[in-house]
Amino acid sequence: GRYYYVIRTDSLVQTGSLRDLGTVTLRLSSQTPLDARKYDCVTISKAYLLAPRGGIGYSSRAHFESRGIALTGTFSSYNAVVQRGERPWYAFADALREQISDALHILLPQQASGLACGILLGDKSGLSESLIENFRSCGISHLLVVSGLHLSFF
Repeated sequence: GRYYYVIRTDSLVQTGSLRDLGTVTLRLSSQTPLDARKYDCVTISKAYLLAPRGGIGYSSRAHFESRGIALTGTFSSYNAVVQRGERPWYAFADALREQISDALHILLPQQASGLACGILLGDKSGLSESLIENFRSCGISHLLVVSGLHLSFF
């Protein structure tokens, strides 16, 4: 019954402050679905934000920072204005990447598809933390970054 959104802001202003924090990546949750698609512009008037916390063992701060997320929070009642955004010039490449990823996940077992997406597309979301750490400790984590060699496979 919860919806999670990762949102990149163009502008973030705290209530009672004139200071604009600028471009920040947020992870928001809500019990209400947000009627927005990729590249849409959304204005949320009330959100409750906090910085992820560290801790013993699992650190949510380190987890979210590794994904570029600066703040987490919720919004329950909101006044959202959705403006359908124009697709940027690179949207075709983004759509192609999603289609290739979907095909790999259908055709291959879970671990193999995660590794294939990591090597071919640079998408590490399907890889376990232990596998990523193994790549780092072996000194081959550069294989999980898209390069000209990876594109030549296609």
